[in-house]
This record gives sequence, structure tokens and C-alpha cells, in this order.
Amino acid sequence: MKITCTQSDLSRALRAVARAVGNGKTHPILSGVLLRADGGKLQLTAYDLSIGIQTSIDAMVDTAGATVVPHRLLADITGRLDGASVVSLTVDGDRVALATAGGSYSLSAAPADDFPGLPTVAAADGDPIDLAAPLAAVLVAASTDESKQVLTGIHLVSDGKELRIEATDGHRLALRTIPANAPEMDVIIPARAMSQVRNPASFAVDGGHVAIQLDTATRMITRMAVRTATMASRVTTTITITKNFPRVTPINRVRLRTRITTPIPPRRSSCLALRA
Repeated sequence: MKITCTQSDLSRALRAVARAVGNGKTHPILSGVLLRADGGKLQLTAYDLSIGIQTSIDAMVDTAGATVVPHRLLADITGRLDGASVVSLTVDGDRVALATAGGSYSLSAAPADDFPGLPTVAAADGDPIDLAAPLAAVLVAASTDESKQVLTGIHLVSDGKELRIEATDGHRLALRTIPANAPEMDVIIPARAMSQVRNPASFAVDGGHVAIQLDTATRMITRMAVRTATMASRVTTTITITKNFPRVTPINRVRLRTRITTPIPPRRSSCLALRA
């Protein structure tokens, strides 16, 4: 494999997949990122066996191929390079040579066949949904206690016209309902995966997995004009939590019939006047 791309594109793609990189304690290869070059694209894949993120960038592909390199090391090197620099990656056996105008580096490489494949999920369906505001309101209520696995997820329920988003940690409850042309679904998606959704997204549910396709059209505002740019495409594949989410809708619809009003005494000054 031999490719050439810009530092800015490669660095941005490495940041995009970073949340799905494994710690490598039980499966060392999961601490790497799979690079696959073909057809003028460089595809990057990270997968920790729970959440997988795949993105691609434009690249000049001299020789197609695939390899796995340590994500952290590659991200550190590219992050230190100038944003306008050009990066060349060449695979030679079990090494990857990274060359720029400022120098060259040699990284270890692993066979691409050893990297686990992402679950196959049908293409995302429906129009992209802007979830930035609803998720910002709901994610704070999700539990971080792994012993309560079902509460660490975000519950998505869609009838094709409306999308209901729910989260609770057993003490707090957050619920948002928005109009959305989404496929019918009733799934619980880990909050860790949903926290990555910052762009309009479309969903596809297939068995115990969900594919989240992010809209790549981004409005960029400059001093001269507003233009639309296409960034690297990105798909997040995650397992679903196969448990029953608590019934929170009836609680949300409770209407209290009794209202108690109590007078509030005026606040007293904390400063005492000195007596002569």
C-alpha cells in the first residue's frame, strides 16, 4: 500500500475514530487503526468490539492495500505536523514508512486480516435528523454505572413520524420528542456511542446492531461568504443493549391535581447596623 494525503485530512480522520480505539489489553490489535486504500480513498476503521467508527478521506492511491498501525502513535505524529503538509504512507512488510517534507518515521504494522470486521448492517434509512439539541438535553441523565447497563443507554423510539429520546439514571429523567422521518425502531443505544452524534444523522437497525450515518455536509462561515463543504464521511456501528428500558412515559405524563402555595418571608439583611 502506498498513498499520499494531506495532514489536515488524516489528522481529522484519526480524531474521528479515536473514541472506538480499544485499549489493547486483551486484544492488542484493537489499539490500532485499520487503513485501507483503494479507488482514490483512504478508509480508517477503529473497533473495540462494542463500538466501531469508520470514516474515509480523499487520497492519492499509488498502490492499493490495507494494514493496521498503532492509532495513538500515528495520531501523535500527524498532530505535530503542519496542517498544510503532505503525508506519504508506504507499507513495507511489517513496517509503515511515513514521510513528509520535514522528515520521515517508521511505524510497526500488523496484517489487515487480523483486524476484526465490523458487523454488517443495512444502509441507514430516512432523512438525516438533527439531534444536537435533544441529545445535549438527554445525555446528562444517562447513568455511568456499568452495573446498571440498561440505564447507560439512550432509548430511541420511532413510529416513522416522531422520534422519542429517553434517558434516566434512576434518579433523573430526560425525555425529548421531535418530528423525524426515521425508520420504525425501539432500541437502546449506549450513551457513549450517541455522544459522538454531533451532525445530523440517519439510522439503520439490524438485529443487535445499529449503524449511525452522519451527514457530511457542513456549513462553513468565512469572512466573505457562507459555503457548504463536504467533510469525511463517517459511520458509527454499535451494539444495542438488549434489555427492557424502564417505562418512563407514564411518569412524564403525570398531572398533579393539588397545588400548595406557601408565602416566602422577606429576606433579612445579613449585615447588622452598629449601634452607637
